[in-house]
Amino acid sequence: MAAPKTSSTPSLAPSPEPDGQSANGPLVTFHGVRSAPHDGPATRAFGGHSACIAISARNTLMILDAGSGMRTCGLSLLGKGPLEGHVFFSRPTVVRTIGIPFFAPAFSADNRFTLYSTGGVIRSELRRLMSDPVFPVSPDIFNATVTFHDLEPGTPVALASGITVTTLVLGGPMPGTAYRFDGDGWSLAWAAGITHHDDANALRHFAGGADLLIAGGAPEAIDLLMRGTSATRLVITDHPPGLEDDELAHREEALQRLAPNATFARQGESLLLS
Repeated sequence: MAAPKTSSTPSLAPSPEPDGQSANGPLVTFHGVRSAPHDGPATRAFGGHSACIAISARNTLMILDAGSGMRTCGLSLLGKGPLEGHVFFSRPTVVRTIGIPFFAPAFSADNRFTLYSTGGVIRSELRRLMSDPVFPVSPDIFNATVTFHDLEPGTPVALASGITVTTLVLGGPMPGTAYRFDGDGWSLAWAAGITHHDDANALRHFAGGADLLIAGGAPEAIDLLMRGTSATRLVITDHPPGLEDDELAHREEALQRLAPNATFARQGESLLLS
């Protein structure tokens, strides 16, 4: 069951070129929609790669998490360079970083990427991931210029093309980060892996008025976040690996009876914010 399409909400479209630009707003493409990879015939409709979302807005490339879907994201970007990209991490877990060593654009000297997190965790976690005996080569193998930027929670940071990034620290046993991107006439909020430890009121305020809220996490935490959210549209991602297509479709249909502006993310599909 697809979410209703109106002139005031972003519309689903077949996957366009990842570097496609819109005069009205950014293009959001889902390359990974799982909290952990799960491939097979029963995941073809929603997809089996772990978290990776690409946002293209006025020649600014932003990538949200680097799960196994980052490999597909990278392949779609080949031949589009030179690239300057910004990669943001919700949590420093292996399912959200494992795609980095397989991101083809990182091996081109013409490209530049900045990796963002709070608490300075991504640099150390990447070094740990790409080290013997876990991985045969270190991050030094990358030919692209790769730099790291530690974000101060709550302090806005300006990217290119007038895009501002603001962060909110998430709680729980493994702290994470929610992000809000505000551009010229559009806004997008992203909160992954949320749990009952997170303050739903703070998250609703953080995402208030956003054109699109992308959220993933425990079902009860998502339910709390939905109550009273003022975001124009909600997309649920980070589907559990144990849920296959039929069950996800059933859950999406039930969700849309309560919130017609909500949908479940599908790998390979795109949203155009307009």
